[in-house]
Amino acid sequence: MIIFLLPISYWLSASITKPINELMNHFEIGIKGDLTIRTKKRSTDEIGLLANYFNSFMDKLENYSRSLQSEMVERSHLEREILEISEKERYHIGQDLHDDLCPHLIGVEALCKVLVMSYIYVRAFRFEGLLLCGQAVKMLGDSPSPTDYLRAACYIRGLPEPFLIIR
Repeated sequence: MIIFLLPISYWLSASITKPINELMNHFEIGIKGDLTIRTKKRSTDEIGLLANYFNSFMDKLENYSRSLQSEMVERSHLEREILEISEKERYHIGQDLHDDLCPHLIGVEALCKVLVMSYIYVRAFRFEGLLLCGQAVKMLGDSPSPTDYLRAACYIRGLPEPFLIIR
């Protein structure tokens, strides 16, 4: 009799532990990142119900993961668009500032040159004033090329050659 009970008890314990071990292995695979893992429904008992819960749980995790990845891609695209727009706006603001300030800077440069030349011609100059005007002319002379193009198109009429703004 014991000889018959031993295989039956082994079969009975295996029918309980094998599905539980299989489910545990599937959990480990899911933990490692494979959200596509599913179990086979073998029975309608508690272990089969647990397998169904596992499959439902993994379905939801997989959907959440896909949704999160989609949102991350969308966010990345939006960030790139925002950066492009901000670069364009920064460029336009710079252009507007340049366009507004350039004529004034050219005028300041011309006035400084006139002051320097008048100090030199009259020989009644103050060294500090001459030095400041010379520094202003140098700073304005180091301007970017668009200002140089505009400066090249302008000159002070009626002044002798040294007063030309053209370089």
